[in-house]
Amino acid sequence: MKADACSFQALLVAVTARQWFNDMLGPLGYQFRLNSFCGYNTHSEYCSDARMRHTIVDVYHHNFLELIRQGTRLYTGGEVTSMT
Repeated sequence: MKADACSFQALLVAVTARQWFNDMLGPLGYQFRLNSFCGYNTHSEYCSDARMRHTIVDVYHHNFLELIRQGTRLYTGGEVTSMT
């Protein structure tokens, strides 16, 4: 991936765009077959002044913790694809 001033490399990349994954990356020339894993999510409120600054993703267990206005949301499922 290249940005204006730098480039990034990673062995694994997680895109949490759900069913809009290909709509988002298609214009860049990427098309991936997705396998959907349906999951459940739960909302949590902060119990202190500590705040997350970005989404945290566990690519091995298909979970991610996302910032929402009221606190955080934990997803226990996600869309994944094979790069091979």
